[in-house]
Amino acid sequence: MKTRYLITILCACFCLFSVAVLAAETLWVTSDNAQLKKDASASSETITTVPIGVEVKVLNSEKRWHQIQIPSGQQGWMYRGRLSDTPPEKAPEGGSGNLFGALTASNIKADEASTGRSIRGLSEETEEYAK
Repeated sequence: MKTRYLITILCACFCLFSVAVLAAETLWVTSDNAQLKKDASASSETITTVPIGVEVKVLNSEKRWHQIQIPSGQQGWMYRGRLSDTPPEKAPEGGSGNLFGALTASNIKADEASTGRSIRGLSEETEEYAK
């Protein structure tokens, strides 16, 4: 009787663990122009580029690559550094969404520029070291 309970409990645990492992993982693309590749290699043929924020389903993982399916149904491989387990934040309005998006224009206004203040020479310590 005890053996039967033990076997039943072990089977239930195995089934629950198997379902958790087989459940498809969801990731999001977090890199500009992320390339969906035919094989798990950077030199492999590019199937398509995937924009930031697209939710993908992980089918398989191999070293540093994930085999994924994008919403259009296309399947391929993507480098893991281009994916995240959290959705990317929305880009701030007025920016392009990348690191240098806010640097497209300057708000600095000056009537004249002077470089005289920037020349200060070396400290005594630095001069001694330079000799």
